[in-house]
Amino acid sequence: MAGRLTPPTTESTPTLAPSVYSTALQSLVELAKRNDPIAFVAAAEDIELRGPALDPTRLLIAVPLVLAYLVRDDVPPARFALTRLPPALQSEPLASHTFNLVASTAERKYPNVYARAVVLREFCEAKVDNPAFVQLISVLLDAFIDGFRKRAFDLVSKSYSSIPLNLAQFYLGLPEDRLVAETGKVGWTYANGLLTPSKLQGAISAQNFGGNPSTVKTFEQMIDVVAQLEGGA
Repeated sequence: MAGRLTPPTTESTPTLAPSVYSTALQSLVELAKRNDPIAFVAAAEDIELRGPALDPTRLLIAVPLVLAYLVRDDVPPARFALTRLPPALQSEPLASHTFNLVASTAERKYPNVYARAVVLREFCEAKVDNPAFVQLISVLLDAFIDGFRKRAFDLVSKSYSSIPLNLAQFYLGLPEDRLVAETGKVGWTYANGLLTPSKLQGAISAQNFGGNPSTVKTFEQMIDVVAQLEGGA
């Protein structure tokens, strides 16, 4: 069902209490504050496997875990974190959107990766009633797309002496004007519908492409955002 994710209730518990997963989300924020993505993944794995298997709020931990693996470009454990979920949770729209993103990433279907990241972000913003989770997903998606695009840029740089603009858009998922501007910043030239990589291309240019923060900086931003949310609560 496509309702908002909220802690479950029972007949004997008329007052809703935070689920173990909702509560544990704050411990992940603390790990993010320490700028340790490896510890973040390890803690999320532990939390996700120790809690109630069928609790729908398990997705509040499972989905950030999947995205953290994607940030590291580690697709197999990202996929496994979804396929080990019970069928009832796998069928939830949040899990389905996340699985679609993982599948496109595994197959390197570049346009689909960018499009499905947007779909997942918009779904979370519209359907998940947990502001800290929504902001966490947004920041992790930013980090993932930034890294994915940089790897695509590096691939294009090494594979083409020149590339048609529309084919570069296929790989990099950027509108024409921004693509020309961003590639120009790292020494590419554009003329007659063709982008030509710099002859001095390398890892440094790929790292600078797009100008977005690193994973560590992303985790710093995450804690800043969550702190603002808590302060305004």
